[in-house]
Amino acid sequence: MRKILVVAGCLLVMIANAGGNDNYSILNIPAGMMKNANVVKRAESVRFEITGKNVAHLIRKVAYTILNENGERWADYTIGYDKLRSIESF
Repeated sequence: MRKILVVAGCLLVMIANAGGNDNYSILNIPAGMMKNANVVKRAESVRFEITGKNVAHLIRKVAYTILNENGERWADYTIGYDKLRSIESF
């Protein structure tokens, strides 16, 4: 459960920070990579920041290109929280 929350938090931060000069056009995917694929992971970055004695932030940015209906499960995103974890941005 904890890993899911951390990953979800990272994805949320990543989505919030998406944009910039990244070009995720489907035309930039090599044809060999799309053969027999449902989803292509375009980019991923993970950053862990310790900002205080008891405070840390996990920031994850990931970009997927869904190629067909079999990759539909990658279109959903779920994040959980509790008393010890919070969501600062989505």
